[in-house]
Amino acid sequence: MLNSIDVHCHILPGVDDGSESMDETMSMIKMAYSEGIRGMIATPHYHYGYAAQDWEKVYHVWEQVREKVSAELPEMEIYLGREIYSDSRSMDMLAADAGSGRNTMGSSRYVLIEFTPGAQYREIKNSLSNILSLGYQTILAHAERCMSIRKKPELAEELVQMGNYIQLNAGSIAGSFSDRRFCKKLMSMDCVHFVGTDCHGSTKRTPQIEKSIEYVIKHFGEEYAQQLYWENPKKMLGNEYL
Repeated sequence: MLNSIDVHCHILPGVDDGSESMDETMSMIKMAYSEGIRGMIATPHYHYGYAAQDWEKVYHVWEQVREKVSAELPEMEIYLGREIYSDSRSMDMLAADAGSGRNTMGSSRYVLIEFTPGAQYREIKNSLSNILSLGYQTILAHAERCMSIRKKPELAEELVQMGNYIQLNAGSIAGSFSDRRFCKKLMSMDCVHFVGTDCHGSTKRTPQIEKSIEYVIKHFGEEYAQQLYWENPKKMLGNEYL
């Protein structure tokens, strides 16, 4: 089994629409461990008016989870990140926090940015460009949900050439035919850098990653899978460029 790091998950209890309790959090983490996941970057939503708890609260919950995991499952590392919804409030927050390590992936310069499925490509491009200009390294969350890119996969190449990285959800790689076809297209274009479970619970949207790894190994080889699921996340956490 290939070990991996989950770069996108909602395991912190009571801070967004993910885990509702510490018990559920631990169930999710143990399920992830059984799938070969040895590191998880908790990425609670930041979306003003929906899920925008202050950083101190999120940090405190993360510390509690990390302490419990350290006692019960010491081989699992829990890191703190954020999934940031792109809007004007988020831009203000990112501008104010630039260089602080707050709301970033494992206190690195990397930030995970999401858009509505119907966001126009110009909006995605401009927003990511603005965030890059603040000194962050941007990751487009679950790119397969962006319909403008899904209709024209070559737009992903333009984003990568601008300096952006792209994340796909494991469930999409191992999902329906249309999802798999799109994900395979982006991987064949060398436009995928990270894979996350985007898990939200222990019974629905669970932290399953193994089937996606098997798919990637089958179509692109074990070395490529190792890069996506382990090496790139390690570089991100080390604040290195890929």
